[in-house]
Amino acid sequence: MPNEPESIAALFRRALQPRPDPLDVERRKVQRLINRALEREAQREMRRMLRTLFARLVVGLAEHGWASGGAGVCAECAGDGPQYPLWSKGRPHYVTCPRGHRLHIECLRLREVDSTLGFEAACPRCVAA
Repeated sequence: MPNEPESIAALFRRALQPRPDPLDVERRKVQRLINRALEREAQREMRRMLRTLFARLVVGLAEHGWASGGAGVCAECAGDGPQYPLWSKGRPHYVTCPRGHRLHIECLRLREVDSTLGFEAACPRCVAA
């Protein structure tokens, strides 16, 4: 056996370590579960808020000549789906600018107008052309 005295000493050190209180172990597990549940709920709430904001954005863009589009390839990122999709499959993922460029809503360049909740959207393809 390689280095038998060190192995025996390690076994004794391990045997002499105080055992954790079972109530503390259970309390820590329950606390971890609660913290994870709270974090997941906070993430779900944030996604709900973002979906609501994007839905308002689609309505606002429709008033300015933009249209909601179906599936396809984004003119900005050239991807079929957004990198971090916030929408369910039943909601629009794309908008089409007045000149016909199809974009993910997440790829739009938005600008705040007059420090209010208003916005101004610019098609990155129209600006580049």
